[in-house]
Amino acid sequence: MKRPRRQSTDRMTCLFCHQDNGHLHEFRTLGVDESIRHMASELQETELMARMEGGDLIALEAKYHMKCLTALRNRHRSLVRKHEKEEGVSFEKKSTCGALHLCRKFCARWDFLLQVFRIASTI
Repeated sequence: MKRPRRQSTDRMTCLFCHQDNGHLHEFRTLGVDESIRHMASELQETELMARMEGGDLIALEAKYHMKCLTALRNRHRSLVRKHEKEEGVSFEKKSTCGALHLCRKFCARWDFLLQVFRIASTI
């Protein structure tokens, strides 16, 4: 049985609108990659998620129009606000909880690394 071919990003077109006109920017940080994947997932943008499959956006050499990235962020912000209204949870409270979660996650990894280095230094 043949495996389906992966869709790859065309390196000369916008990741979001597939057009090559205008000024295209390159993705430069993994933080933006994670953010776009998170927004695409919450917005259920399956086509966008499929185009991002196969690696991070930097490795894929994906490009974007600033207006297209802004449009994605605006759609996601609208969705978040809609959910906040329905659930009655403030954006600030959610952001604080998210920051605390990341801090705990980072601290747990840091503690693990310290233990590994302590063990390694005794050998």
